Amino acid sequence: MPTGGANFKWDGDDAAAFSAKVKRAHKNLSNQALFEMYERRFRGYMSDMFKTEGASADSPWKKLSSSYIDWKGHDTIGVLSGKMQSSLTGGDGYFHKITHDNVQMGQRKGFAPWTKFFRNGRVPRSIELSSKERNLWKSMAQHYYAETIRNAMDPKAKNRSIRLPDGSRFVVHKDGSAHARSGGAQFVRKAVENSTLQRMKRAGGW
Repeated sequence: MPTGGANFKWDGDDAAAFSAKVKRAHKNLSNQALFEMYERRFRGYMSDMFKTEGASADSPWKKLSSSYIDWKGHDTIGVLSGKMQSSLTGGDGYFHKITHDNVQMGQRKGFAPWTKFFRNGRVPRSIELSSKERNLWKSMAQHYYAETIRNAMDPKAKNRSIRLPDGSRFVVHKDGSAHARSGGAQFVRKAVENSTLQRMKRAGGW
């Protein structure tokens, strides 16, 4: 043993027990519930962005020109036929796919192709996740994995209901598996119901 130092020994029983916990965690941990909460939050986030014309993401969209407003018949940004908004908030044209290690969500390929002009035109308007929102998603993941791993590695763990920083809830089971609770969907439906898509659905481009 070194003089003035320290000696750490991990005996066979401790190592075997820890290895068993790791195997248990690896078997039961899943991204599914986290990805489902991400997908719900995305729809709500995009609905709010259209309702507030970018202000909810701290990036207000630039106003329309008076000539375009005259042609369009109203000054609501991003809504004419409603297709672009619908395809980004969970309605017609929306696409999402969740696998064990990936989640995709957004506008279905080929639907409302004029979206690229809204995003990348002469006066681009952001419809992406803000840095603040991306940081929140990171925080959600940190909390989610901390809680699921905690249960997965504790044979005496119990089922628990967990609330994430954004308000989403999920249940982590005693084996470390988890499922998203359905409460978040109510928020999304309410956001869509109050959106400009509903108010302008009879308008006639974006």
